[in-house]
Amino acid sequence: MDTMKIRYICFFVLCLTLAACSGGDPNSGSDAGVNPCEGVTCSDHGYCVEGSGGARCECETGYHTEGLSCIEDGTTGPCYEIDCSAHGTCVDVGGTPECRCDAGYHAEGLTCVENSVDPCLGITCSGHGQCIDNNGSPECQCDSGYHAEGLTCVENSVDPCQGITCSGHGQCTDNNGAPVCLCDDGYHTEGLNCVADADPCQGVTCSGHGQCVNNNGVAECDCDQGYEADGLTCVETLCACRERTKVDYSFCQYAQRCSSAADCCPDPATIAPLICNQDYPYLYSCSGGHCETLTCENDAHCSAYFQVTQQNSPGVWVNEGCLTSECSPYARWCSYRETCTSASDCCPTADSIAPYVCQADYPYIYGCQDGFCKMIYCTQDSHCQRVGAGYDPLDGWAHLGCVDNIDPCTGERWYGMCTFKQTCNTYQDCCPENTGNLTCGADYPYLYECDNNLCESEWCTSDGQCSVYYQQIENANPGKYENLGCVEY
Repeated sequence: MDTMKIRYICFFVLCLTLAACSGGDPNSGSDAGVNPCEGVTCSDHGYCVEGSGGARCECETGYHTEGLSCIEDGTTGPCYEIDCSAHGTCVDVGGTPECRCDAGYHAEGLTCVENSVDPCLGITCSGHGQCIDNNGSPECQCDSGYHAEGLTCVENSVDPCQGITCSGHGQCTDNNGAPVCLCDDGYHTEGLNCVADADPCQGVTCSGHGQCVNNNGVAECDCDQGYEADGLTCVETLCACRERTKVDYSFCQYAQRCSSAADCCPDPATIAPLICNQDYPYLYSCSGGHCETLTCENDAHCSAYFQVTQQNSPGVWVNEGCLTSECSPYARWCSYRETCTSASDCCPTADSIAPYVCQADYPYIYGCQDGFCKMIYCTQDSHCQRVGAGYDPLDGWAHLGCVDNIDPCTGERWYGMCTFKQTCNTYQDCCPENTGNLTCGADYPYLYECDNNLCESEWCTSDGQCSVYYQQIENANPGKYENLGCVEY
């Protein structure tokens, strides 16, 4: 029998003896009350003892208590295989294991963890905040008016963009402590404001003949058809202008009668050896029994004619060929000009202009340019004075000075000329001489009026104004000319 059993039996016998001596029954409980160890076997590996807290088991070596049982060590129980990280002892607390850790360690669940150094130790957050342990890392929670920069609390600076709206058309940004406006598209900065970009087309009307467009900030005119841009204006194109400004007028015409184109040739003596309708620069045709003059079509129409002219006056005339104008079909002609080496070579025959001096008094000044004589029209009244007076020593004519004609398309001067008109008191004073039995102002094809004491001519307005005049011409040259009446253009 092992020691514990012997000790248990001896203890039991002792109790019976004491009960007998006192005359009481140990099982009656009448004196001691209920025995807390009654029925407690301690799993047969210990003995029950009564303590202040009631019954408890004193277990044999190799056993431990679990409640009122003695359980063999290392087998089962709440602390089975729990070593508390080898830095503590597991205890059963009401059936739940707990670690009682060694000094310098603390329990984290069923492990004993070495106490770490406080992460906020020595961190003051510059005296303007509180350090907190954020999962083992220190972090500063700063006072109002401060913000964290690492483990310091720094005073908030004044926002440079505070109160700056950039006029509501941009965003203020901090540029090294200075506010700067980043403006929206279509706006630009003026100080701390975003101002709308100036419309380059503002006030640009393109002369009312086009639409101004903004081409990357530059105003341009998109002109209507028939107009072209000249800077920020739309000007009429030359051809469109010529068509629009073409003067409508009427005149009386008569043409030589013909049965074939050959009948329309000028006097053969003046053009020999040229062939009519082949060499002659101005081609002729017979249309409806009347001769019609056609303008030249190419330089070949001029060459032969001017070659003959050159032969008759060697060194005097030079053929310049056929000239055409894109916009004016009437401006097709063959021209020739006198050759020259100086301006004096270009003067008309002296007898025709005496007593006028070439390049001074004569109304149409001549110049020598590139070896050809070119007429330079007058540009001021002094060019006309003496010629006007010369036509009428008795003041029967009035000098009107130099007239400039302005190109309505370009505003440039086309040409200048000097005019003189017969003075008058009534329109009868304006009739040409040798009108025969024609009545001035009635039968004469070009009607006249007296305007400010100067004779002005008017174009015919009906065929009746031409008939009598051309009838007289026809009578003087029978079969050669025929009145075609008043032609409207």
